Amino acid sequence: MKPFIILITLISFIIGYAMNIEELLPLFALWLIIYIVYYGRSLCDSNILYHNWFCPSYILLFGLLIVCFQTPLNIFLEKASFTAYMPVRYERYLVQCSYLGLLSVAAYISGGLVNPNCSIPPSHKKTKYVLWPWLVLLPVMLGLFVININIANFLSGSDYIGSGGYNRSANLSSYFEQLLDVNIIIVTSLITFRQINKCEVLSFKKFLGSFPAIYWIVVAVYLILRLLSGDRGPVLYALCLIFYSYLMCTKHRFKLATVLILILVAAIATTLIGITRTGNLDQSFIDRLESAIQEDNISKPSILPPTQELANSINTEFIAVDAINNSGQSYNYGKYTFYALISSIPGSSYILSNLFDVDMRSTMSSEYITIYDKGYRYSYGLGTSPMAEFYLEFGAFGCMLGLFFLGWLFSYVNQVILGNNRNISIYIIIFSLKLASVAIYIPRSSVGTCMAKAFYIVIIFWVLNKLFNVFRVKAKSM
Repeated sequence: MKPFIILITLISFIIGYAMNIEELLPLFALWLIIYIVYYGRSLCDSNILYHNWFCPSYILLFGLLIVCFQTPLNIFLEKASFTAYMPVRYERYLVQCSYLGLLSVAAYISGGLVNPNCSIPPSHKKTKYVLWPWLVLLPVMLGLFVININIANFLSGSDYIGSGGYNRSANLSSYFEQLLDVNIIIVTSLITFRQINKCEVLSFKKFLGSFPAIYWIVVAVYLILRLLSGDRGPVLYALCLIFYSYLMCTKHRFKLATVLILILVAAIATTLIGITRTGNLDQSFIDRLESAIQEDNISKPSILPPTQELANSINTEFIAVDAINNSGQSYNYGKYTFYALISSIPGSSYILSNLFDVDMRSTMSSEYITIYDKGYRYSYGLGTSPMAEFYLEFGAFGCMLGLFFLGWLFSYVNQVILGNNRNISIYIIIFSLKLASVAIYIPRSSVGTCMAKAFYIVIIFWVLNKLFNVFRVKAKSM
């Protein structure tokens, strides 16, 4: 019965998208709401997912709903005119993009319904992984990151001026920050791997105590620096990483009311930090924060102001649809996803750009979307979204297939994080924790890029772990 419902639903939404009739939008919106309820009811049969309100797939679904529908609802409910959110030239695609959002969310839910109780193959190879070299690297990477930034500019936020522009360039600090992030994820995954195989019931206090003091010191210093700089992304992802590690180790379940409060607080906090970063740089951080609170009260009209900044990412869909339908741009047939996955191999970007003369920026949908809208000499980037990127690659069918895959992938991540995860390979844990930590970010990013970053960490761990084992064997033989 379930495959039939999935098939009929997807076919119906494809037909709705093709017809593009505004009067039928409420009917299809109601259908999607019923489908979401059906999705929730289906997951009730799973003891693992039932009442696990912090499921990575739920968080991602929440983000997709915000990106796809909040701004159109603002417009349809006459909270503000279209031009309050986007240039008027994209207004003719309002109905089409609304249908595209309905199709995309329905496809994501369908992917999650295919096999919500999938089993994770256990690792039959009992391996003990060395932790101490990774702990040694933590303060080293933090130190290299700090000494390669201008502390005054970093904390004032002036480092961000032009950092998203067409003439931006990477500096040493960004490379060391990336390696620090990789190291934090690997250490978190290794300790998580150890704890879930001890079969102990951990309290929150014991969970905190299972991590060495050096880990908390490095993470705390890094997060404080990033908070003061106004960059909320790394802070949010690191906290989510630790949170999902906690869920893996303790199997704790939160009440729905707690979840809603935490999500609301997080949404408000990230919005305020974002406004703080773009505030008057001559002011102190506290003064900018106070100004951000005042500015937030007069921001764009919205049915849900704390999440409007996330909802603004729908502009990438409008730009992608206009590019394909109005400018004669042909589909890219997987170009963006292909190059994103290739970038998971360390050093691949350098090889492609220097040996094969590939302009790596041209392989990113975010670059194309920004240039299409703002021209080549832009001062800041617009980013991308799964819907925009998949549309640029294969059109509406690309959105349906891409989001279906994403739903299936996160049903797998759910099982790793919340299921019976004893004896799961460390590599699966690293991959899943990384994806779970950026679940709220994926709706305003590239699926291929997020997967590539997870694969990148897995590859780094595999290579360095082999080297550590070789040195350990040699040390024992001496």
